[in-house]
Amino acid sequence: MPPPRWAVVVPVKRWAGAKTRLTDDVTRRQAQARAFALDVVAATRSAPGVAGVVVVTGEPTLDELLSPRSRPVASGSGGRTAAEDPAGVPHPAAVVVVSDEGGGLDDSVRLGAEAARRLWPGLDVAALTADLPALRPADLAAVLAAAVHHRHGVVADTEGTGTTMLTATAAALLRPSFGPGSFARHRRLGAVDLSPVAAPGVRRDVDVGAHLAAARALGLAPHTRALDAAADDVSD
Repeated sequence: MPPPRWAVVVPVKRWAGAKTRLTDDVTRRQAQARAFALDVVAATRSAPGVAGVVVVTGEPTLDELLSPRSRPVASGSGGRTAAEDPAGVPHPAAVVVVSDEGGGLDDSVRLGAEAARRLWPGLDVAALTADLPALRPADLAAVLAAAVHHRHGVVADTEGTGTTMLTATAAALLRPSFGPGSFARHRRLGAVDLSPVAAPGVRRDVDVGAHLAAARALGLAPHTRALDAAADDVSD
């Protein structure tokens, strides 16, 4: 198997401001946002080809929920993580947490990409949204394997209008332009459409109840599945 060559940035909102369209139950939606994020980080960390994961967040509780080997990294830090072999490549992929500076999603992605370049020079860099509760490591790895052939790449959400994933090879910089209609903007910025090789779980982000039902049909990852099961038990 070739050595890992990707660093993946996962921007995560504070729970209080996340998934406001998903449910009116504030406690429930915060728990769902937390479960989605933990599932995305876990799947990314386990994906073949991924050397490191940079989580950019202003949520103070997230770091303690991640692996014990994770540690916070200040936005200006050039330090490395503890889980590295002598060659500087973490196995399994290490997770570092970078403090979000509150500039919005695009700024969070850029901040994470800068940290990834410092931590793992020479690696390709991808950004992945934190609301993919049906994401599987092998499916993510398949998209990354296709992305190595393109300077910039993008994956559309299921509806074909938003973006769930953005990629850039080591010689390029990520060009984030998230928000409504982001897929078309990323294409205009030169990103190659990687959606045809992306499995449904890579594209099914969750903003509303119907999206969660669709993700459930695909098969939820462990944290979201456990939360779903607990809710079913309560309703019974």
